[in-house]
Amino acid sequence: MVNSEWDEQAVFLAALDLPPEERAAYLDSACPDEASRRRIESLLEHHEAVTEQLLSTRPPEAQDQDASSLQRIDEFQIIKKIGEGGMGVVYLAEDLILGRRVALKVLAAWLSGSEDALARFRTEARATAAIQHPAIVPVYKFGHEGQLHYIASEYVEGSTLAELIAAERGQRTAKVAVTKLRLWCRQAAALIADVADGLNAAHRVQVLHRDVKPSNILIDRDNHPRLTDFGIAKFLTEESRGDETRAIGTVHYMSPEQAAIANAEVDQRSDVFSLGVVLYELLSLRRPFEGGSQNEILKAVAEKEAPRLRTVDSAIPRDLEVICQRAMEKRPNDRYQSAAHVAADLRCYLEDRPILAVPPSAFRRVRVWCRVHRRALAVISSLVLVLGAVGAFSFASYREAKHWREVRSAVQLENIEEGTRIYQRLFDPESLKVGPREPAQVDGNDTVWLLPGEYRFEFLATDGRFAEADLLLESAGESESLAPIFIDEQKALQSMVFVPAGSMKFGGAKSVRPEHEVHLDGFWIDRYEVTNEQYLDFVRQSGHARPQPWGATWPPNDLAKLPAVGMPWDDMEACCRWYGKRLPTVLEWERAARYPDNRLYPGGDVPPTGLPTADANQRIAMSLSEREPIRRVYADLSRPVDSDMNPSALGLDYVFGNVAEMTSTVEMTDRTHAVYFKGGSWMDSPQAWDLGRIEGCPVDRGMINIGFRCARSVAPGVTEKSGGK
Repeated sequence: MVNSEWDEQAVFLAALDLPPEERAAYLDSACPDEASRRRIESLLEHHEAVTEQLLSTRPPEAQDQDASSLQRIDEFQIIKKIGEGGMGVVYLAEDLILGRRVALKVLAAWLSGSEDALARFRTEARATAAIQHPAIVPVYKFGHEGQLHYIASEYVEGSTLAELIAAERGQRTAKVAVTKLRLWCRQAAALIADVADGLNAAHRVQVLHRDVKPSNILIDRDNHPRLTDFGIAKFLTEESRGDETRAIGTVHYMSPEQAAIANAEVDQRSDVFSLGVVLYELLSLRRPFEGGSQNEILKAVAEKEAPRLRTVDSAIPRDLEVICQRAMEKRPNDRYQSAAHVAADLRCYLEDRPILAVPPSAFRRVRVWCRVHRRALAVISSLVLVLGAVGAFSFASYREAKHWREVRSAVQLENIEEGTRIYQRLFDPESLKVGPREPAQVDGNDTVWLLPGEYRFEFLATDGRFAEADLLLESAGESESLAPIFIDEQKALQSMVFVPAGSMKFGGAKSVRPEHEVHLDGFWIDRYEVTNEQYLDFVRQSGHARPQPWGATWPPNDLAKLPAVGMPWDDMEACCRWYGKRLPTVLEWERAARYPDNRLYPGGDVPPTGLPTADANQRIAMSLSEREPIRRVYADLSRPVDSDMNPSALGLDYVFGNVAEMTSTVEMTDRTHAVYFKGGSWMDSPQAWDLGRIEGCPVDRGMINIGFRCARSVAPGVTEKSGGK
């Protein structure tokens, strides 16, 4: 009889736990056909061979063959043995030529005839030498004398992270002070952030470590971590040596894909998982995956979820628990996608700023539970079918609810503190204003179901902190996640000016609406456009993707103060949100730029002079004919945002003539979604443009002459301010 719920991995792991004499009977009942049975048997044989390889150190007859009597290799004078492993011995040695102490790793003599061992030893040297980073122990030399092959690297005087954890575990008491625990957590976060930086440097040169664990992290005299032992490292650019199916690494710290029984290529996210395990052990002083045998540990890594950190110790900060959870997700796509993202979130925690990661959603928790409890799920499914039959009379209601959700999009709210008041506001496509503030209708899963449109979400914490975000839902059936980012009020309002409530004339010949009067509430707006430097800080700290038009080295340092351009609407909105702000609406932008008398230009109704328009048009034509890169045109014709050129009456710099500026207002039609931009740029003639003109560009496209500045609302319930900062 063929089992319709055949799960090869589950059958393999179950067979692995049985005594060899009981496996045949089990496979008879568990495998759907003979081919499946033969595959499981083959995997069992392969696993036994690999396990033997993992546990082996050296043959008994080789115990006295290497280095107890070793005095010198090439120019290195042996001082003492400082470590030993399955691949060889590590010595403290003196470099007689350069006069410095080194760590000398010598390949065991009994492995010198093994091509595989030599290849791995050579790869370790090449991999380490390819990485230049303070958190990576550098290699000085790879060589051999006779049959003895060695790697000379920097000698790091200190201890290992494993020894540090063991010492803390021995000193820890049941009644340790909370303040001491929090200090330990901050030290752990700082150490792992530095290690993550080193791992990211390795990944950037296509090197996977594959054995990240506390004993491979040295702590130097200055308390800085140094990642070492690239003995089983792998270059992603090299062809496979056929080891994707091997359980390579230390079982307690393996990623699920490293522990996989079938072909499973690993990438940098495997090291991210191992780093999360190390952080977990540092914080809790216990390893997340344990078992009575290596097989049981492998099964735990592959199938079981680690106990949540705060159930182990409630004093561990919630943000660190979330970071660990995200790093240790079973599926690589659910983890942090790079070690740089781990470092960024850890430093956000250390600086008391919001982290980017969010706790697992209810859907993900259910999915994980279903994967782990397959048998219980089968029972529950049967009960559900019975209850479904009993409740068939409610089918019409179900269809109505299903249709209700099919025409809406789901906005999953994350990291919502208890007591936070949540409001939603809908952008009115006719008036271009933001609609009235209404309490968000949040269901039991912290989800808001909304029709397509543009919305503003506002979050008011119990202590008065305020955050907001604009969100575009382009079509029904979308799924978006949103987490409030609370920023200190004084920090958020630096370099902003306040625009008081009042009426303005909007529309006309160069606008998208007939001229009419509009009343707006007061709001804050940045004095300057967002710079390349500020945008890069946002990218580095948040882990947000770099803009597509930018290369790895763009923009150069000498362009740091120029306005940031080239990214689409959602990237600009994400940057504003990171700094505790949002994009201004098209009405707000025009109100601020034309205040107080609806002027057409920053200085009045007369166009400014001295703009590089003519030169710009000629050079853009050359760029389109590929005679000059458009980036060079931007670099030459844009000006630093704080040049105090063409200031408005409110003191806003460059609302006209530097780069045009994106707003938050999106016009949604059946065919296209266009976002409005304002202000004119160095390529626009002042005779054709003024502060009342509005143009649109695709919402998903960035342009080299369009930048942005941020705005911020007055928090709900706060009396409107009468001045600016």
